[in-house]
Amino acid sequence: MRQRAETIPTPEEVEIFITGAVHSPASRTARAAAGIFIEDGNPSCKGKCIPVAGEQSQYAAELFRVAALEATKITHRDTILTITSTQTHIMEAMNKKLPDWELEGWVDVKHRDVLRCLAAELKARRARTTFKIAAPASPEKAWCLKASILAKQSARNRVEERWDLTLPPNTALPGMRLQGNRQHVFYRSIREIKDRNRTPRPSTLKMLDAVRKDVEAAFGRYVTDADIWLALTAKDLLPRTTQFLWKGLHKAHRIGNYWNHIPECGDRAICQECGVLEDLEHILLRCTSPGQNIVWQTAETLWRRKKKSGP
Repeated sequence: MRQRAETIPTPEEVEIFITGAVHSPASRTARAAAGIFIEDGNPSCKGKCIPVAGEQSQYAAELFRVAALEATKITHRDTILTITSTQTHIMEAMNKKLPDWELEGWVDVKHRDVLRCLAAELKARRARTTFKIAAPASPEKAWCLKASILAKQSARNRVEERWDLTLPPNTALPGMRLQGNRQHVFYRSIREIKDRNRTPRPSTLKMLDAVRKDVEAAFGRYVTDADIWLALTAKDLLPRTTQFLWKGLHKAHRIGNYWNHIPECGDRAICQECGVLEDLEHILLRCTSPGQNIVWQTAETLWRRKKKSGP
């Protein structure tokens, strides 16, 4: 078994400043990194990219969790540790939400691999660990800014590193507690296990890739699958519109190839006006049937009117 690497000496107390940063170059995947800084200029001050195997999240919560995990791993367990940041994500997660997460077996917890490892590292420590929020215009805020600079440099350079998410022994129990849990927690757990073994639909993956390429061509921005699905939940969209777009991404509308699998209905898959496969792209953008231009002109008029009446 590989021994734990603790790079900070064993003073009585140490304070580590953490932050996260995202580098979003044009037409390229966003790169996220976590940064840690120690006031005395310890060589452990550094930035690290989040796990390459995972999706490069743009949410600061994950980056701060990764930075906190790195801070606990490089600090000796007998040293009093203070982890200072500008956000409350870690404090709320470890002080308020951790008991419920452990009771429910970490079901539906986003980035649970990092959080579970962080909780185990904190339990393995023999000295006190305190989470602190840096006040505006304070010296702590300036040190957090230095950690942010390290994180940004790491995100730009993209140093490939292997993340160790091994749990310390005797710090975490596998599974969930049967006594005291609620039925919906067991239901979510079963759904989660089934989702791991479910193969993504090829048609959905193809549509997501097409949307990603079109967004990049139109706006010069790379978006992930999570960004696309999240966009469907925008408050500006009516539920009926969201349902239409969701079906479009899954190719679930009863058009085109849908009819080829039904006896004596194959002629419905072909556009009667153009003589080509009647998929959603053809219906909305390419069909020469009379009236399509009127629909889009009306939509543009309504959109411009909405824009003028907006804030």
